[in-house]
Amino acid sequence: MLNPMDRFASPDTLFPVILPDGSPHQGTVFLRPATRDHPQFQVGDYTYASAHVPPADWAAKLAPYLYPFSPETLKIGKFCQIADGVQFITASANHRYDGFSSYPFGIFGGGLAGSPAMPFVFDFAPKRKDVPDVAMTIPTIHQNSRFERFAPRSR
Repeated sequence: MLNPMDRFASPDTLFPVILPDGSPHQGTVFLRPATRDHPQFQVGDYTYASAHVPPADWAAKLAPYLYPFSPETLKIGKFCQIADGVQFITASANHRYDGFSSYPFGIFGGGLAGSPAMPFVFDFAPKRKDVPDVAMTIPTIHQNSRFERFAPRSR
């Protein structure tokens, strides 16, 4: 008796879908072989991704902020399906939040490289009296994912 798995593509096959004319469908890939050269991707067997316009670099299309030098790793399990247009936004996409602004002042020069996003110790940081009468959101020291809200000051 014929085993159906004998006809199933190997998980190391880049293009697992074969069209009636015998050519591989370029818009569907098993993701593990498609991202094999990216050090921060770990993909399980038979996970596939599809795209209407196949990218040259599947890793860059799926996780545009996951660089080879990023500290995090994207782990995707076995038998997952990833539709066209899906993107994984990893921690390397985040801006710093250890000042009152998440604006990346440090990447634009001015001697701020490596400094907090905008610490209160700089002379040019706005003072509370200069902030308009609106609620202001700043990160807490204790939890990165929690924010404290300050009510508008009374007149």
